[in-house]
Amino acid sequence: MFQLANVIHVSSVFADRSGPEERYFTLRVSPPPVPRPPHDAFTLNLCRAAADAIIQSAQNLRDEPNLRGNVGGIGLRQWRAAVLSKMEQPTKLVLTSGSQPLDFGHLFFRCSEGPIHIYTSAAATPSIINAASAAGYTPQSEHGLAQLLPGHSAVTLAPPANASSEAAPVVSVTVVSAAPEQRPSLAGAIAHLNAQGLHTVSLEAGPSTTASLYQLALSSSNPRLLPDLIFLSVLHDANALSDPSVLIRPRRLAVAQQQEGEPFVLSASFLERHYVRRTDMETYQWRFQLYVRKDTEEELRERTKRQPVDVASSIVPPVKRNNDTAKEDVKAAS
Repeated sequence: MFQLANVIHVSSVFADRSGPEERYFTLRVSPPPVPRPPHDAFTLNLCRAAADAIIQSAQNLRDEPNLRGNVGGIGLRQWRAAVLSKMEQPTKLVLTSGSQPLDFGHLFFRCSEGPIHIYTSAAATPSIINAASAAGYTPQSEHGLAQLLPGHSAVTLAPPANASSEAAPVVSVTVVSAAPEQRPSLAGAIAHLNAQGLHTVSLEAGPSTTASLYQLALSSSNPRLLPDLIFLSVLHDANALSDPSVLIRPRRLAVAQQQEGEPFVLSASFLERHYVRRTDMETYQWRFQLYVRKDTEEELRERTKRQPVDVASSIVPPVKRNNDTAKEDVKAAS
């Protein structure tokens, strides 16, 4: 299933049933509104383990001071290597307009185990490079990317010379500028990653960022632009939500608005129209839902008919597990 996915969207949401249909609003991660169920962190790390690249928004970094973005859990790392043949940590991309400065002392930069790309506007690039240089990064003469999209440019920054210290960054950062006449967009960031040969992208950005991709698909009448897979951890108990401020509502967008002028919000009818629900597990306050885009589901069925899946090898990778917990993680990940 993951091998067919180009875009995966993973999110924790609240099921709002106050209107004519159920709608899903993103929950703030820090601090969490209620204790998170075990499957929430596992699902996030499963999607990271399956991905070639992970997209975060700059707002995520500002909202989550402890965000690192690495694949967590030895079992999922082993599954990534043995089943998907992905030996390195995913590339991470930060999408930013550049209107607010990036903190290069953030744990995301200091503790990353995979390369980092910053996708921004041409106008914001100099200030981002200056901020990185002030933090000890050094611009390189070659950007080292496989390919640049038309009109794009890039500068790779080597980590500070004192990278051996525990608090210092150890990976390079590549600042990618969109074409001068373009604003940095989620669709552009995905296209940039695809040009580097990174074809499975996990979205961890907030609702205002991800809404732009859904609106682009709907406004262009091209459902193939929608995420292939959507993983939702759904808080369905309204009594648990005592503070409405923990809901993140997408901002109004300057372009590609729906007819009534409101930003896109995931709803039950939208998911039913474009997706097949593959999994639905419920606990006291939460339920876990996996949606597969309908044409992706059809392709998955056809491939299964042509090449029957070896269930045993896909569930338990042929690697040594250090403990029972890792074994269970790998088994669940399939």
